[in-house]
Parts: sequence; structure tokens; C-alpha cells
Amino acid sequence: MLIVGHQNLHNELLAYGLGQITGLRCCLAPKPDAGETTQDTDHGAKTLVLVDSTEARLDEIPKILAAYVPRGDPPVPLALYNLEPGYGREASAISHGVRGFFYVHETLELFLRGIQAILDGQIWLPRGILVEAVMSRLAGRGAKSDNHDGLTSRELEALSLLRQGTGNQQIAELLGVGRNTVRTHLHSAFRKIGVANRSQAALWAAKNLQ
Repeated sequence: MLIVGHQNLHNELLAYGLGQITGLRCCLAPKPDAGETTQDTDHGAKTLVLVDSTEARLDEIPKILAAYVPRGDPPVPLALYNLEPGYGREASAISHGVRGFFYVHETLELFLRGIQAILDGQIWLPRGILVEAVMSRLAGRGAKSDNHDGLTSRELEALSLLRQGTGNQQIAELLGVGRNTVRTHLHSAFRKIGVANRSQAALWAAKNLQ
């Protein structure tokens, strides 16, 4: 696990604490300077990159990943911490590949739950923000989305959330329906688009729900 931020007591304690709690090696590294090519010294296997939002702009995220996650590595989830609520950065950050958001007012329990969720392949962000991002993406395709193999709007929403790495329980909470309803939507969607499982559906959604 890698924390990108200033070398200060707060971040050093964060790295130490996460390492002790998760059992993973957790290192602290500075944000790459403009124009600098950072050599990835031995920071260990990247299971998650945590970026201090007070130091990095959204357009710097690709540079941070390029500096610390070598090409050819499997995709590594990235999360922002020390976020101030109310600035509206989340929807844009999702499009940059951010999979988690931790605010300055978070409790330790909630922070650790979010870290574990991301390590388990889920996303961690406010329900309203995620739904807004998904709906915005669907709306951006206009009427064309209605012609995707006869998929209903709910099926499209479920597939978009699935593409983001969201589990059935979280999809149910975000859409305000039960887990059985989510399974029904996904089963119907899988049949319509001709796929057999979640992985194939996620690939389909990544290709067709841009």
C-alpha cells in the first residue's frame, strides 16, 4: 500500500497504523514533481494508492500512478483522503479512476471499513455522488442508450455500477431496491447482452457504456 503525501507526522502515523492494522506493507512517498520521472524504488506491491487531496489536483492523478505503478502491473485502485466536503470534486475524480473518498471528518472505524472495501475490489464513496455519476454518464449517451439490446434504465444503471466494481449489496443500496431485485436486473441484462457472468458483463459495460 502506498500513501502519496508530505513526509510529516500525520502521514507517517497513517502509514504505520494502516500497516499494523491491515498487515500490509505501507509506505509513504512524495508527490512527483512537475516534469520529474520518478524511479519506483522498492515501495512493495501496490494493493492501493492513497493520495492526500490537499496536495494533488485531479489532473495529476495519472502522473502519480505512472510514477509509482509500473506499466504492465494490474490496475491498482486509488483513493483520495483529507477531502473537504462540498467542493464537488467526486464526480470528476471517478472519471480519473478514483475508487475511494475519505473526508476530513471521517471516523477511524469508517475509514478502515472503506480501506477494506477497496482492497476487496469495491468502491467507497457517498451514495448520492455515485448515483449522480452513473446517471450523468447514462444521460450523456442520450437516446442511444435506449437501444442497447433492449436494456431497461434500471438494467443500465446496474451494469454501470457493476462496471465500477460495485457489489450487489451496494448496488441495491444505491438504487434503493433489494438484493433479489438487483440479481433479477443483472440476470436479465446478462441474457440480453449475451454474457455468462459478472466479469464478462463488466467488460461489456466498459466497452459499451462509455
